[in-house]
Amino acid sequence: MSIFKGTKNGKGGSLTEKLIFYTGSEYDYFSHDSLREKMSEHKGINHSEKLQKKWLFKRPLSEWQRTQLVWNHQFVVVDSPGWYWSLEREGETLLLQRNVKYTVVKDCEEGCPRYVPVVEIKHGYCKGTMKDLSFFIARES
Repeated sequence: MSIFKGTKNGKGGSLTEKLIFYTGSEYDYFSHDSLREKMSEHKGINHSEKLQKKWLFKRPLSEWQRTQLVWNHQFVVVDSPGWYWSLEREGETLLLQRNVKYTVVKDCEEGCPRYVPVVEIKHGYCKGTMKDLSFFIARES
């Protein structure tokens, strides 16, 4: 069950300038106006953590979808020393989730299993810190 009721319609469009931070047990909501400030003050984000590795994944838009050739949902997983993070657009909102287990952020969306198969598109090494990622999210949203 997703908190994005009615937004998983697979359509593009503009963001409502909101970010949801899901820690596995709680949700924090940030509006665009306060995003940079609130993320920099958030107790659950260590801004000095260096980002180490990143993966780009795709998954089907629905459970009955047979191919991901044209339509798919893409998301990024990032590794830092303390956490694995995933960042993705869900409808009109950005979802940032974290967990100590790689498989949880890769295979689950807000604690629920993702549609399968989840396929790696690309991977590589990262430069920067969580602070850099926070500023990027605030600038791009």
